[in-house]
Amino acid sequence: MDGAYTAQTESFMVLFSTLAFLFLLKAQEARSLLLYIRDTLIAGFFMGIAIAFKQTAILSAIALFAFLLGLGDKRSLTYKSTFRDSFLL
Repeated sequence: MDGAYTAQTESFMVLFSTLAFLFLLKAQEARSLLLYIRDTLIAGFFMGIAIAFKQTAILSAIALFAFLLGLGDKRSLTYKSTFRDSFLL
């Protein structure tokens, strides 16, 4: 313990990484491409904030990327869509 005012950064890291996973799930249910892109960008933004709070959230970012690849629609899974999703995240 560093003093009376220690920061509990794990709480914020978990909050923002959970929000990233939530918005990625929401993006998969989007009906239009614009909503899909918006929700994926928001998921990436929240994951960036989680990494800013605690660098061990990089492991969650790897899991989020794997989650993105696993959730893709298998019928329309192409290299182009995979690259686009990875770039957005």
